[in-house]
Amino acid sequence: MKIKSPFTLSLGAALLLPAASLVAESVTYQFTNTRSEDVYLYFDGGFSFTAGQSVTPTNGMLVSGNGGVANIQIDSVNSGRIGYSIGQTLDDATLGGFNNTSSTDYYKRFDKVELTVNAAGLNGGNADITATDWTSVPVSLSKYSNSSTYTGYTKTYNAFYNSLLESAIANAATPSTPSNPYNGAGFVLGNNGYGVNTSSYSDVVRFIAPSTVAPLPAGKTEPYVSFSGYVNTLRQNATTMSMNRTAAGVSWTFNNGSISGTESDPTATFSGGSLSTGSNDYTGLTLTIGSDGLESETIYKAPSYASTELEYDAETQTIKLKEQNGETSNAISISGPGLDGIDLNDPGNPETAAIMQAINGAVEDFYVGFLLGAWGSITPVDEGSIQGLLGDLNSGQILELGEATGIEYFFDGAQPSDPDYYSVYALIVAENSDNTVYGFPYSDFIQKDGENPLITVANGEIIYINILSDDVVVPEPSTYAMLFGVGVLMVVLYRRRRK
Repeated sequence: MKIKSPFTLSLGAALLLPAASLVAESVTYQFTNTRSEDVYLYFDGGFSFTAGQSVTPTNGMLVSGNGGVANIQIDSVNSGRIGYSIGQTLDDATLGGFNNTSSTDYYKRFDKVELTVNAAGLNGGNADITATDWTSVPVSLSKYSNSSTYTGYTKTYNAFYNSLLESAIANAATPSTPSNPYNGAGFVLGNNGYGVNTSSYSDVVRFIAPSTVAPLPAGKTEPYVSFSGYVNTLRQNATTMSMNRTAAGVSWTFNNGSISGTESDPTATFSGGSLSTGSNDYTGLTLTIGSDGLESETIYKAPSYASTELEYDAETQTIKLKEQNGETSNAISISGPGLDGIDLNDPGNPETAAIMQAINGAVEDFYVGFLLGAWGSITPVDEGSIQGLLGDLNSGQILELGEATGIEYFFDGAQPSDPDYYSVYALIVAENSDNTVYGFPYSDFIQKDGENPLITVANGEIIYINILSDDVVVPEPSTYAMLFGVGVLMVVLYRRRRK
């Protein structure tokens, strides 16, 4: 999504903010509505708002059309979402109506940004435009510092928003309409006048990620929810997978992993593994995912695990993996010398926390390999020191490749013998967002030219969120100074805005 001159409204509005209203220990989010329709904001996820704001943020908060502005100061929030609804209020502030055909919100048009702000006095956090669940409304997101000018880059769709929708429509399943509420992995057509006009349809409300829908009706495929076709291909071909990476002070190596068992009950096993916490090294480890008697769908539903939140179950001596819906499953086990006597259910112990962090990273690598179509891929790679077939690389090399080249080598290797399970949605969003939108689980690993869908957030900064019309194009960040002038930017800085 891109922004035209309405971005000047954001800057102009910032000039009107009283300096005293910006608190150094909080983060300010400034919404500017460049659309003609009114927009209504909703807060989902345990927000702690800064006291003493001129307008207390509440669900249904109005941002008037044609340049309306809303400033929201946040002391803390963990993985929260701010939703924005076009022209209509929502009945469900949690935004749950996006894929629920029985919801009164299903045919309304709304979208969201995600954010995390650490508690007062603690720097750190992030914000992002996300399409992981669905995408519906063009928006741009950029950050400024309280002590200098433009300090980030604008996150937005890289092409016309209509291009994204046209691409999605061309590859999607049957649309959902009021008369045919097909709750599937496709696009929703409405009749409320708030949709997007495309060359194919006159009222597109949103495009839904297949990973977020309920089981589909008989005869319909699930191209993103289940990777059963992909998993079975790797099992039949005895394909090997290797995970070797270092992150946040811990490292892990699990080579020669393979999938065994049956099509209905596959098991991924990595033996001869090792991990290092920085203080101690553990070798001779065996990591099992989807082990016999546990939940085999842990592999099949790889896209459902947008983050690998792990919990150790001391009773079963296995690790629970948390799904997007909050449910957990006993699906992972690890064993080996040195680990057998350690209680992994003691997060207060730094060593235990580091071990779980390394296991988390390894499991994350496993799912990323599926989501990028890397495991088993015969796509040739010729990128500096990274040479050979994509499927022969280890996870560290795969992610290094993603950071260097974006999606260039990915996706085309997914589901080589079963295109019904091909990750079309992820490919569409990745191709249209230029890595600036969180479009599928783990898309922050794809960072061509240093782009990352996450913007880091620090206390005292300001994040500008511009809700855009459906046909706007955003200038490159480097053009902002030319558009608005150094003098304007200096004044804006003086206003101590936050990001």
